[in-house]
This record gives sequence, structure tokens and C-alpha cells, in this order.
Amino acid sequence: MAKQMEKMPQYIEEFRKRLHKGEEKELERQARVKTLVEEARDYYGYDVDPRDPRFQEMVERKEEEAKLEKKKKKKEQKKAQTLSAMLALQEQAKKEKEAAEKEAVES
Repeated sequence: MAKQMEKMPQYIEEFRKRLHKGEEKELERQARVKTLVEEARDYYGYDVDPRDPRFQEMVERKEEEAKLEKKKKKKEQKKAQTLSAMLALQEQAKKEKEAAEKEAVES
């Protein structure tokens, strides 16, 4: 029992950290909803309740657009990576060819 009581301050600190982390997540969620409500107001021209189906549709549409944008960026990065790898291989082949020609001339 005494060992557990010695660890009590550590447990309390861990609990407070978890509690603080949960509060931060809730604040982030509230800020996100507020931003989305403002965007909906700008889009529709009037205040929209977050429970309104039109608001939900707008949120889903924005999430889909973000998902497509992320996918597009990933595809572009992969394309650039492939291109750079091909250029590196081409450069390596060119160097090997030059080395082979130089060796052929020397012999």
C-alpha cells in the first residue's frame, strides 16, 4: 500500500496530462466546427446550423475535396520521384558507357 501511495503524485500527473490532452482536442474540434460554420455562412449567405443536412453535405463535400487533393499531391510526388530515379539511371548508364568507351580506347 505504501508503494502505491508513493506513486500517487505520478498517477495524478498522468491523469492531468490525459485530461489536458482531451481538453485540447475538444477545443480543436470546436474551432474546426466554428470555421466550417463560417465557411457555410459565406457559401450559403446565411447562418447554417451544424445539424442542418445542407451543412453536413458541405462538410462531406469539403472532406472529399481534401481527400482528392491529398491523393493528387501524392500521385505528383510519386511521379516526380519516378522521374528523378529514371534520370539517375540514365546518368549512370551514360557514365558506364563513357567508361566502357574509354577502356576500349585504352586497350
